[in-house]
Amino acid sequence: MIAITANNFYDLTKFKHTIHRDSVFRNIEVLDFSYVPDKLYMRNDIINSLIYSFRRILTDNNSSTNCLITGLPGSGKTTIARYFAKHFRQSALESIPDFHIEFFNCLRFRRNDTIVAHLSKKYCHSSGKGYASEEFWIILLKKLIYSKKYLFIILDNIDYLPRKDLLQLLCLSESFGHQNVRISFLFISRSKQWDYYKNQDINQRIYDLIKIKPYSFKEAYTILKDKCELAFKENVISEDLIAQLAQIVSERKNMRYGIKYLRKLGIYVDKHEIEKISFEMLNEIPKEFYFEYSEALENLKEHELLTFYSIITILSNPKITTTEPIYIEYQNVCKKFKKKPHVIMVLRRHIRSLAKFNLVKTEVIGSPRKGRYNEISLSYDPSGIKKEVEMFLNQKLG
Repeated sequence: MIAITANNFYDLTKFKHTIHRDSVFRNIEVLDFSYVPDKLYMRNDIINSLIYSFRRILTDNNSSTNCLITGLPGSGKTTIARYFAKHFRQSALESIPDFHIEFFNCLRFRRNDTIVAHLSKKYCHSSGKGYASEEFWIILLKKLIYSKKYLFIILDNIDYLPRKDLLQLLCLSESFGHQNVRISFLFISRSKQWDYYKNQDINQRIYDLIKIKPYSFKEAYTILKDKCELAFKENVISEDLIAQLAQIVSERKNMRYGIKYLRKLGIYVDKHEIEKISFEMLNEIPKEFYFEYSEALENLKEHELLTFYSIITILSNPKITTTEPIYIEYQNVCKKFKKKPHVIMVLRRHIRSLAKFNLVKTEVIGSPRKGRYNEISLSYDPSGIKKEVEMFLNQKLG
């Protein structure tokens, strides 16, 4: 029998004290990745390029156009797109009173059908069921013309959309005419993924391509200092520490590391009831916290996660494996979690998705004459992540 003591339950007095205790944060929302700043630093040339790409919407009788932004992770692609769309809409409302912005992350909306369902419900007051994707676009275009609405659609991580689905969107203007398509698209993709994804049909239909460079040390410092002034109260973090974080950002070519560090450091000092962030606290937060890896896990579909766990299990000993052993283990894992396994052809698709997330590496071995096969390896040490992935699986599927 377990004795009941004061340590067995949470003290509600302490609960209230913790909630209402002063925080070092002035506005923690500034450190959210979805936050759109009032001021956008170091990207004037990009904003100007976007203006010239899309101003024809206002000057050319509401015609349709598109543009693609590419760059490394953490170079500000999504923030730039959201910032531009917000201010472009403010200008557009003068001539197009019904100007709407829609944002879709293709990590979640991986097919045209899912995008169609959302737009159909919102603009056509229909579920979109019973219509082919192409039929729906015709209905939507007629609705937009009749109601004099205009849609500006941002598609992030566009390389997760099947090529044929993207091609369908790019061909809308060709099929119905630029003046009849009251929709424009701003696409976003990471550079390496786009290089792998693009083909001739898609490339020739992208009107403008804007490539974004990673932030330099000076640029990273300016942005992080501004975020600190907005996110934290006075004297919480020193300029030297901001410079240290800017160095990490410029070395890794990824602003998200700096923002995530700031958030973690702020929460750390709040938790320990400290008023100021110190250099020593950087050592309390692992320098390799696998941001990209943890973000990827959140976005994996059910069977992609099962496939990843299968690969981790197999690669505990050898460093390289092939599709067939993975499929055998995948069937066992599906049985363990009471899920019906997909066929091996679909499993190969899951492996390609994992490679896009940089969770695994694949290499084609052999030649067309003698036969080819894929060698698959992990981007991370399996011993360090197996328990974490298993825990994540239990939470998500258990």
